[in-house]
Amino acid sequence: MYIDDLPHHLLVEILCRLPYKIVIQCNCVSKQWFSVISDPSFIHRFVRQQGHTDSDTILLDISTQVLRDVLLYTVRSISDEFKTREISFPWGQCSLSLFPWMQRVVATHNDLILCCRVRSFERRYERDYCICNPYTKQSIKLPPPPRVHDLTVRAGLICDNPYYNPTEDGCTTVKFNTEYRYRVVRIPRKCDDLSSFTVEMFSSETGEWREIVILCSPGSKFVCVHHPCIALDGMLYWMDHNGRLFGFDPFNNMNSTIRGTAKFVDDNELCRFIEFGDSPYIMDALCSYTLGECRGRLRLFLQDESGENLFIWEWKEVEKQQGNINGVKLMEWCLIKRVSWEEMVPKDNPAIAKWLKEEKWSWTGMLVGDPNDGDVLYLHRKHDILLCNVRTKTWLWRTEPQSPSNYRSFQFSHRCWPTPIPRLHYS
Repeated sequence: MYIDDLPHHLLVEILCRLPYKIVIQCNCVSKQWFSVISDPSFIHRFVRQQGHTDSDTILLDISTQVLRDVLLYTVRSISDEFKTREISFPWGQCSLSLFPWMQRVVATHNDLILCCRVRSFERRYERDYCICNPYTKQSIKLPPPPRVHDLTVRAGLICDNPYYNPTEDGCTTVKFNTEYRYRVVRIPRKCDDLSSFTVEMFSSETGEWREIVILCSPGSKFVCVHHPCIALDGMLYWMDHNGRLFGFDPFNNMNSTIRGTAKFVDDNELCRFIEFGDSPYIMDALCSYTLGECRGRLRLFLQDESGENLFIWEWKEVEKQQGNINGVKLMEWCLIKRVSWEEMVPKDNPAIAKWLKEEKWSWTGMLVGDPNDGDVLYLHRKHDILLCNVRTKTWLWRTEPQSPSNYRSFQFSHRCWPTPIPRLHYS
């Protein structure tokens, strides 16, 4: 019997037991296989049988000095093993190094990547966006946004869960979300107006961009957005250079039953500004900080001026006398770890101990924390990417031979089934 002669039910049984990356490749075997794998009923069966095995990881965007190339790696920490894997784009890796045009990763959500086509020497032309899934090689180009900014803008991507698990009569079934949608949000890097600024948002339902004016409280100037955004619980989060957290709700589902002990500068229908609050480790222009996420909670990594100490804060619910009243959750930034790099130098490894001691710690930059393991941190130091487990004081590293000039990190997920890219419904 030839493989193409397999009965339909047997072919489905075989494919449902394979890793999804292999199943996606099987689309090219024949028209029959493509038809089977593309059928929503097969996807439902595959997801239900495989279970929810989504795993979060880190996507590193590494810019090199050679031909302005961009390298993309997924990084994950499994049993203290530092594993990296290079990934490619639907349009081919070579196109990333074409000059003067180049692709930049500007945001991620789940396993989707938002890229922008920019001139390396004229970044105000950040208007050509596309969304792609590197595993399925699917991509879609977005219409250009309405404005051209003199400075770089910060963009965010967020989408619904394409699959959901309704429970019917005690049985869990996996169904496709027919109303699955996504949003792309652009915010200016700098706002000179003390009272308001404009957010640009693209909707997959309308296929159009629209502008939203965000009003600020008096005296709460929106200075400059720092680092890539974090998509979490239906919200997009950025940090500005004053250490404030800016949360934007593209789907207008913001939960109004959340309060904070940190000072809310502004809290309205679509967004909220959250100041860091009173702290002996308050941010200033000499500190460096990174926004991240670990197991569904926002984390803030604050490195002091000397670079020798790292403070890890988490935005979480707390129990206080004035909190949790009438169903209102009380949230605040909680200091959960203070890391002294000098104390992290391993005594059982003289080579790395000498290497870390000889250089100033200010040369070591924080990339992000591991999304699964709260004790694992990723850093960069010259041409090296470092992994540090602050609990076991374990150091691992890999050297980039391409002389990287810039590192950026993004949240990334390996889904139990690749996230589809909905078609735009517009003429």
